[in-house]
Amino acid sequence: MPALFLAIETATSVCSVAVYRGSACLSLIFQDRPRTHAEDLAPMIQDALKRADRSLSEIDVVAVSAGPGSYTGLRIGVTTAKGLAFTSGATLVGVSSLAALGEHLSPVAAENDLIVPCRVARQDEIYVAAYRVNPANVLDELSPPSVLGTESLADWWNDIDAQGAAWIIGDAAASVQDAIPETVFRAPAPDAFPPSAATVARHALTLHARGASDDIATFEPFYLKSYAAKKHSSATLT
Repeated sequence: MPALFLAIETATSVCSVAVYRGSACLSLIFQDRPRTHAEDLAPMIQDALKRADRSLSEIDVVAVSAGPGSYTGLRIGVTTAKGLAFTSGATLVGVSSLAALGEHLSPVAAENDLIVPCRVARQDEIYVAAYRVNPANVLDELSPPSVLGTESLADWWNDIDAQGAAWIIGDAAASVQDAIPETVFRAPAPDAFPPSAATVARHALTLHARGASDDIATFEPFYLKSYAAKKHSSATLT
């Protein structure tokens, strides 16, 4: 029987939980309420398990969006995932938030197409990565998640062996297109595919099949950028 996955996404303002049996979605919950992950996540996990008619003790893999993204959101998601994996004895699998974003396009992209997920970072920088769709319709990493200034994007792109169509997804898509104007990207609307635990689960399925796992004791979020506290209490932490 395929493994049972509990997936968590808290890397942005979206908080999402999913339960998957292999590639089949048993339940999916998400909501967009900034700065409420700490209070929302535990009830959402309980609700997702209830809707899937499963218990925590049955979970084989706990998958979590590990960054880059919101510092606060990532800490909450990763800490919760580690606790659940420890309690249940499940395998912990951290998933790049950019890979999870790119998974939205894997059902529509063709073999050898390039997928470029990107998100806005602080200080005029962009989180970006590149993946190719392989013959099994899963994403192979060509360029790992990086944080780049817009002036560095053209050089970054020149180092990638682009074949097939080029897809771009995320709220920084316009900035990437402007920095690499000679490339014809297929780009859905920035809000067409919000972050979701469903794509975290789908990418974790690929990683788990390849034998990937993370150590519960030492695993930490993949921030990419150093945390810089804001002077005003009303500022949003990212």
